[in-house]
Parts: sequence; structure tokens; C-alpha cells
Amino acid sequence: MLAERYLSAWAILRVELPNYSGAVSEVRDVLTQVLHKLAPDEDVKKQHNYQPERDSHGNPLPTPTRRQRTQYVLQQREGTLKVGQLEKEMEFLETLLEQLPASVKIAYDHASNRTHTGATYEQAWRCLKQLDSVLAQLL
Repeated sequence: MLAERYLSAWAILRVELPNYSGAVSEVRDVLTQVLHKLAPDEDVKKQHNYQPERDSHGNPLPTPTRRQRTQYVLQQREGTLKVGQLEKEMEFLETLLEQLPASVKIAYDHASNRTHTGATYEQAWRCLKQLDSVLAQLL
């Protein structure tokens, strides 16, 4: 299933579309699945330094975040990964994934009559290349 989603993201880029948000969605899902497999909730929560992150209202989140899962993987593989580099790669990918919905909303608000708003080819391609880099380091 995971490999199929990864390949699906690249397949979406092979077709000329008005919107490539499907590829970006696949990137998010692949990254989430990989992190859940490598860093299950229970294992991350058992770490002596684990503290739940908080939402925008100050309430503790019920499950570990992608950042916390990444840190767990790094701790488990200490010495086999370039920790600083992977953290930067993950942060960059998170930024790309977080910026896209905001840009889609702005585009939608400014052009409500458009049928398709979403990721451009370049945005989707950058997300996929960043995912490749992250996966190469995590797996």
C-alpha cells in the first residue's frame, strides 16, 4: 500500500493536470505512514523525555506529532543517521506541506469562480523530491 501511494504521487505528475494537489496529498500520506510504522504512538510516548505537544488553544495533542516521531526514529538510530541534516529536511518538507493549503485558500478566496485550485506542478514536484530525500535517510 505504501509503495503504491508513493508511485501514485509520481504518476500524477506524469499527466498534465490543472491541479496537482493529489500528488501532495500522497506525499503527506506516505510520510505519515512511514513515520507511524517506524515510530508507533506507544513507543514514542514511552520515551523518558516525551511531552505531548499542544494545539493552538494550549490543549495537549492526543498523539505524537510528525516532528516527535522523527526525533524518536533519530534516537533509535543514533549514530547511523546525520541527525541535523534529517531534521532540516523534515522541517523543510513540513513547511512545504503547511504552506500549500494556505496558498490554495488564498487562491480560492481571490478567484472563487475558478473550478480548480491547488498545487502547481512545481509545488508537487518539490514535495516529492523532498520526500525522496527524507525517505532515503529514514529507511
